[in-house]
Order: sequence, then C-alpha cells, then structure tokens
Amino acid sequence: MRSSRKDNALSRYIYQTLKDRILDGTYGVGEKLHEEAIAKELKVSRTPLRAAFSALQEEDLVEYIPKIGRFSKGMTHQDIDDIWEIRRSLEILAVEWAVERIDTQRIIQLKQLLALMNHYIETDNLNKAYSLNADFHNVIYSTTGSRFLTSTLEQFREYIAVASSENNLAITGKMISQILVEHHKILLALVNKNADAAAKAMDFHIRQSKKRWMESSGYKKEESI
Repeated sequence: MRSSRKDNALSRYIYQTLKDRILDGTYGVGEKLHEEAIAKELKVSRTPLRAAFSALQEEDLVEYIPKIGRFSKGMTHQDIDDIWEIRRSLEILAVEWAVERIDTQRIIQLKQLLALMNHYIETDNLNKAYSLNADFHNVIYSTTGSRFLTSTLEQFREYIAVASSENNLAITGKMISQILVEHHKILLALVNKNADAAAKAMDFHIRQSKKRWMESSGYKKEESI
C-alpha cells in the first residue's frame, strides 16, 4: 500500500512538473523533450516519466512522433484566447446554475469572503485579498453541485495561472478593488435570484479579468496576417 502511494505521488510530481514547464513556456512550442535528460534531471526512472508523457499527450500538451520522439505543444496565443472564451462561457453557466441552487449558508459564505477581501484591501495585504478571488469562484462552483463543471473550470484556471506565471503578476490595490466591486454585483444577483443579472455580472467580471491578465502578463494578441 505504501509503495503504491509513493509511486502515485512520484507520478503526480513528474506529471505536474512537466505540465507547468509546458504551460509557462520553459519548454517552447515544438521543443523536443529528451527522455533521458529529463529522467536524469528529475532523478526518476523512465517508467513513471513515460506515464507522465502519456497523460500529457491525452491533454494535447505533448505530441509523440514514432521513432522521432516527444515534443512540447506549448500554449499558443490562440490556445490562451480559446481558454479564456471557454472559461467565460462556463463561468456564466456556473453562476446561472448557482442562482437556482444557492442557499443561505453559501450566501453568508460569499458575504464573508467579500468582507475579508475588503479588510485585506484596507490593511494593504493585497496578496491575501487577491487569493480570495479564487475562493469566491470556488463557492459558486460548489453551489452548482456539478463535479464535472467544477473540475473543468479549475483546470482552465490552472492553465491560465501557470501560462501567465500568475505568482509574478503585479497585484495592485486598484485591481483588487475592481474585483471586489465586480464580486459584489455577482453576489447581489445571486441574493436576488436574478439569473440574467448574474450572467451579465459574471460575463463582465471574466472579460475584465482577461483584460487585467493581459495587462499584467504583457500578453499581446497575435494579429492575423
């Protein structure tokens, strides 16, 4: 049992390490992934490494060409735009479902998160304030009762976070204050059980989130030729 858990933990570590490197650009688009070199660097055998490669191939992050090798597919600008658009659509769906299913306990939970976010803004603890953005969305996800919608949205958020090196984003008081205002509008719609208002508020919030992300990460959309 212990051996099995250790193997699973190792496989997860290798998979996550490679995935992060692909998403954050450490491995560029089209770069060959040398199995022997990576196994030596991570100090692992080839068996769990190949398992990680297989998992990444299933996510379309790695391409395998027989007799040639494996290559990072990376994250193109089109991929990033697609992820943001899909996330926006799913966030709207999530909040619409949440309007139908939310209860008093979760309303209180959301109010407490926004009060805490405001406290952190006032005390200039911006990193903690920003971390509550994800917590706010997580409550909405859990309210839907859909584990499939939740897991999909969490995966898209992970892609965006790693691809943008989110830990290095310039978090400002203005940014957090804007997020707080947007969250209050979403919460008001949830309290009033107004699905149309909730959808519009979430749509605006995600569009603004993308705009903030683009400005902070230095991302520029590729122009079509």
